[in-house]
Amino acid sequence: MQIPASTHVRLWRYEVPSEQRPAFCRHYASDGTWARLFAEHEGYVGTLLWQDEEDAGVFYTADHWTSASAFDAFRQMAKARYEALDAEYEALTTAESFIGAGSTP
Repeated sequence: MQIPASTHVRLWRYEVPSEQRPAFCRHYASDGTWARLFAEHEGYVGTLLWQDEEDAGVFYTADHWTSASAFDAFRQMAKARYEALDAEYEALTTAESFIGAGSTP
């Protein structure tokens, strides 16, 4: 994935039990279920998933959008589907936290 010099990024941290890791990676990877939903909407650039080097049960995602307003438009248009996926995949993690969002200067 080529990330443009200027993007809006949203960072998440997840704690994933070992038995859930294969399913979690399938759904949260750069070509996973979440990314496919995002890709249906204008302004989505891509998603990066990585596993913590010191704790194999911790994963991070970085969702890249062309702007904060592109992400906001996505959330409005896909609210029901976003919430349904969020509820469906909640059992894959023991903890989920939004780290923050920002745009490259």
